[in-house]
Amino acid sequence: MEARLQYARSRNGEKRLKAVKVRLCDWLFRAILRDGQVLDYAATYFQLGPIERRIYEVARSTCVDGEALEIDLPTLRLQIGFQNSLANFRMAMKRIAAEDTVPDYHLELIEDPPSMAATGIRGRNSGRAKVIITKRPEPLEDLAGE
Repeated sequence: MEARLQYARSRNGEKRLKAVKVRLCDWLFRAILRDGQVLDYAATYFQLGPIERRIYEVARSTCVDGEALEIDLPTLRLQIGFQNSLANFRMAMKRIAAEDTVPDYHLELIEDPPSMAATGIRGRNSGRAKVIITKRPEPLEDLAGE
């Protein structure tokens, strides 16, 4: 693979990038154009927060053929690499589910009611929770264009 940058000088003498020419190796060219073996991301991927990005990546790799991902909260926390407490992760997941910010996927947080006997602390949610991630159906206008 090789790349060549072309610059132009502006009227005030600044050097500005005019064009980029990239020559791809044969296997990469073939993978992109002929085989379609390139993973694409949603246009808004780079505008997501770090947790939403990881959820998107996990969903992309596991929600194939329309299957939903059902995973308990502690396991998802480990899979995403969230370093803070499980309680903080639960709050983040509630926010993400409520705002529905993960592109192409719907996230639902299902919580069991907290057990007073288990915690002894009123108001603190220590019930078990799971997350269900499903692929959103494609909009009809996208399907009509194919």
